[in-house]
Amino acid sequence: MSFSKYKRAHIAFMVAAFVCFGITVEVFFTAFSSLYTQTPLCGKPLAAMVGMSYVWMAFIYGLIPVFGILFHDKAKPLPIWLRLPVYVVIIYIVEFVSGYLLQCITGRCPW
Repeated sequence: MSFSKYKRAHIAFMVAAFVCFGITVEVFFTAFSSLYTQTPLCGKPLAAMVGMSYVWMAFIYGLIPVFGILFHDKAKPLPIWLRLPVYVVIIYIVEFVSGYLLQCITGRCPW
């Protein structure tokens, strides 16, 4: 399957956007959840609102649009209320499979 120059640029932009958005949300989520559970991260005080992510997550979040683009064209005729659950399932599959592979390769899974 060959992609045009425009399609490759679009995929590259989506990969960068998913990586930036995913890591940002993860850092905010871990900061607020540590504040909520009153468990400080990295030995910092709770008021520091320290959040964290893993380097692995950049690759994992980057895979989501790569696999999603394969299903997007097939799902395009469907109404949005049917497409959104499909996209959520794709995201979950990428995360669960990548977590399993990380467990097999490194012996640990970040989550």
